[in-house]
Formats: sequence, structure tokens, C-alpha cells
Amino acid sequence: MRSSRKLITALATVALIAGCSSTATAAPGSAAPGSAAPTAAAPTAAAPATGAPSAAPQAWAQSDIFKGFDPMSVDLTGFTPGPNGEHSTNAADVPDPTAACVTQIKNAHLKLAFLNGLSGNTWMAAIEKGVREKAAEYGINVTMTAATDFDPAKEAAAVETVMAGKPDILVTIPVDPVAGKADYKPAVDAGTTIVFYDNPVDGWTAGKEYVTISTGDHYRMGKDAADLLAKALGEKGTYGFIQLDVAFYNSNNREKGFLAEMAQKYPNMKNVAWAGFTDAATVGAATDAMLTQHPDLDGIYISYSGAAAGVFASLQAANNKHVKVVTHDLDAANDVIMATAGSNYYGTAIEHTYDEGANTVKAAVLKRCGVDVPPFIVVPALAVTRDNLVQAWQDGFHATPPADVMKALGQ
Repeated sequence: MRSSRKLITALATVALIAGCSSTATAAPGSAAPGSAAPTAAAPTAAAPATGAPSAAPQAWAQSDIFKGFDPMSVDLTGFTPGPNGEHSTNAADVPDPTAACVTQIKNAHLKLAFLNGLSGNTWMAAIEKGVREKAAEYGINVTMTAATDFDPAKEAAAVETVMAGKPDILVTIPVDPVAGKADYKPAVDAGTTIVFYDNPVDGWTAGKEYVTISTGDHYRMGKDAADLLAKALGEKGTYGFIQLDVAFYNSNNREKGFLAEMAQKYPNMKNVAWAGFTDAATVGAATDAMLTQHPDLDGIYISYSGAAAGVFASLQAANNKHVKVVTHDLDAANDVIMATAGSNYYGTAIEHTYDEGANTVKAAVLKRCGVDVPPFIVVPALAVTRDNLVQAWQDGFHATPPADVMKALGQ
């Protein structure tokens, strides 16, 4: 397991969800937002597997994050585990507040504070849109917002700032599970109703310090990504696995879901190359190495769309039109590539991001009305290709794709 400090550095370097950024930046991740120079070594691609294909280990086994992981042990028909092993509850199975509850909430004139992990990020904007519109439905005023930029020091200051306004509800994504204990203590001490999206705080218990975590169904997101790559390659061939190389349960779970689906359903697809990264700027070099060592490579999986920019640049520089790429998240820049017919970008697996935000408010309302709330709530996954890209933006973000994406689609 990586240290908390390495995790903070990595998350400050690459946002697990920054692939959704509306700007054409490579970095920012669930899991995950971007910045400082990395301290980790540059990634290296795996050497070609040797021996009989049936006996050769998959290249991802080099990952320290997945040491001892058995993809055959994952039940992809079951629940996605929360950070403490909680059973996930589908958001659709969480009851709506009763009319009496809604009236109680509206009469209380509640104030809500929202902490954004990274300002200017499309994924975060979709979360906030869901929060704001659901809060308005319940008569709750979103009176305070702040961005933490995935920096623990900024998070502590942001919590202090919004708590000065005495909010009744705080919706936030913790920067780091360990640092969060101190950063969010003022909100706990004030009796604020806290709801997390995506990430936990170590040692805290749902229903006690916070209400619940609202997030995506990460196992199913990984499964969908594997199915997309299999479809792109006709269920056979070789692929590279480029992994966000930090212990962060959102991205780790969707990567595990991907590997489990590959192992359980597609035995004719072989992972022959692996690279780990903490800085998205190194992904291009890792892709170059994979293409050199495996000139017949058929596909690439990468942990999130923002970092995939390096993959696409490498493929373009090599004039490689053969390799197909799958990843996670929607991204205003990379989605132009997906929208272009015949491109390397075959598809992505996302969650219903707007609903993730909306469900944080719903959970807070239920809690304040005395209703027990499940500890780990997941919104559905969605497999996206060029064919349903517009609908995916509408379903996932409640938004229309950017003009450049629409133009590439011929719409």
C-alpha cells in the first residue's frame, strides 16, 4: 500500500476525474484533479510475455497495487465494495423523501456548502450541477462553495471558510483519507450533516461522522470498459494496461473490474504490457515503449481519459491507426477523437455523474428527516462509444457535448 503522502502527491498531480476537464489539459480522478511535479519514477512498459500463452502471467501482475489480486475471485454480478467493504446500494433503491419530510426541510430554510475538488473541471461541474438542482428542489440554499484543488492544506482552509457561514449540510470529496480526519473535524464538531462523494475519510463510520458516500458503480465501469475493448478487438488479441499507480479505491476498483471481466470472459485476450504512472505527462513515453516492444499491439486500457491524451498523441506520432483505446470518463478534448469516425478511441465507461451529485443532497435530506441511509450509494455505469456519445453526455452530465465534439460527429 502506498503511503498517504504519495497518494496526496499523486492526486495533486493527476485528477482521477480530470479526464472530464473542459480544457485541453492532460491531467486530471474518481477516481480521479492535477498539478505538482511527480516524485515517482517514469513508467516503463512490460517486456513481452514468454512461454506458452496459457502459462504466461498477465503483464499487470507487475503492479504493486494489485499484488496478490485474483481477478477470478471478483463477483461482477454482485456489489461494488465501499472503502471499508460496505455493500453498495443502487441509487434507484434509495427511497425518495416523503412529502412530510420535504415540507420539514423546506420550512427549515437550510444552508448547504459545497466543496469542489477542482475548479473548472467538467466532471466536478456535473457533480455541482446535480447538487444545486436537487437542493433547489428541496428548498435548500447552496450558499457557499470552495475548491480544494486536491491539496490537503487548501482543503483545511476551505472547510474553515465555509464553516464560518454555519452551513447545515456539507457536500464534499475528501482530498486524502488520512488528512480528512483533521480537515473535516470542525464540521463534525459543529454537528453539520456531511455527505461525501467518491472518497472516504479513514476511520470514520457512515451514519456517525458522515451520512454516506455517493459514487459510481466502479466494478461495473471496469466491466463495461473490458467489454468495449473486447468488442473493438473481436474478443481476441493483445493489449497494454496503463494504470494510475496509487492506492485509491475508486480507480483501483474499476481497474479490478476491468481485469476481472477480461480474465473471466475473454481468455483469448492477453495483457502483454503494463505501465504505472502518477504523472499523466509520462504516459506518452510509456505508450511509445509499448508500441516499440509490441509492434503488433491491438489495444490499450488506461485508467482515465485525461491521461489518455498521451496515448492518443503517441499513436498519432507513430501513425498507428490499428490500436484501439478504452478508458473512463467523458472529456471535452478527447471526446473529439472518439467522435471522429475510424479513430483509435473506441470507447469509455462512465458513471451517471450528475446523479452522483444529486444523490448527496437526497441522502442529507433523508438523514435530517431521521431516515436510515445506506452507507455506500452507487449510480449506474454506462458504456460509451461514438454511437451513443451525445446521449452519454446528456445522461451522465445533463449537458450537450461541446461544439467541437458535435462537429466531429457531423451534427
